[in-house]
Amino acid sequence: MSHPLYEVVTGEGLMRPCFKTRTGLYSGESAQMVENSLNIHGDEILYVGDHIYTDVSQFKVHLRWRTALICRELEEEYKALIHSRGPRATVVELINQKEVVGDLFNQLRLALQRRTKGRPAQTLAATNMDDRELTENMQKLLIVMQRLQYSLLLAQLFAQHAMSKVGEEFMAGVLDHLPSILAFTAPLPNSYDRIQPNTWSGAYQCWGKEREAHCIFYYLAMCIVIGKLN
Repeated sequence: MSHPLYEVVTGEGLMRPCFKTRTGLYSGESAQMVENSLNIHGDEILYVGDHIYTDVSQFKVHLRWRTALICRELEEEYKALIHSRGPRATVVELINQKEVVGDLFNQLRLALQRRTKGRPAQTLAATNMDDRELTENMQKLLIVMQRLQYSLLLAQLFAQHAMSKVGEEFMAGVLDHLPSILAFTAPLPNSYDRIQPNTWSGAYQCWGKEREAHCIFYYLAMCIVIGKLN
């Protein structure tokens, strides 16, 4: 058979192959077999389970089964969502600030590049700056972007941790992939040089020795959130 049928024979879930059905608990086979075995069809059947969308679509569209979805209790999720409204607003604010600062940084960097080609900057303010002023302002903006990035990471963590089961699963994924996350939050492209992928040392190198305190800061932030989860 293309879809084998198994009878569940023990409370521990031990199964054995079978070819005919009687009263009991079964796993496998096909929807067609279910209809034939029960001699009922279409909306006479109520399919209850934690289905994925494709299963629901298949049964409702093609077989006309009724479906009931079993899902987690949402009351705590809703309360946590309301509770995290403030941190989520902070995340949006920080993202907007970072985008503005990033645009200014890119304008100054482009102005410096155009100047080396003997071309004027695209803005009057950048045109009136000399090379030293451009470089100093770029350094200042880079520092601001780094601080916004660290604040944003922390705000995102605190916005997520209150989401009970959803938050726990999110944090589990963050911890599992933390070295990669640290690597891809590096502020400069040249930070990726000679990084060993999927390693703590690679993540540390990506932040750079001059930013080792920020690695520790991020790690402590993670510990704080995990402590609140527990």
